[in-house]
Amino acid sequence: MKRNPWRLVLAAVAALVAPSAPLRAQAFSTIDYPGATETRVFGMNDLGDAVGRWVDAGGVTHGFLLHGGRFTAID
Repeated sequence: MKRNPWRLVLAAVAALVAPSAPLRAQAFSTIDYPGATETRVFGMNDLGDAVGRWVDAGGVTHGFLLHGGRFTAID
């Protein structure tokens, strides 16, 4: 019995385009350290606390913790 390679190709394409589980809605927020020329977030935990770095007007880099909507500088 001769096999049809197109059957395998069609099955692969169907698997790739078949509907998958719906995507969860995502929310994005901008995080800007007050007075910073640059803010970068490196991590966030399940509670929403964020850690990262910020650069002041003099070009000096500092760390920060954002917890409960309040920034704490880490030097």
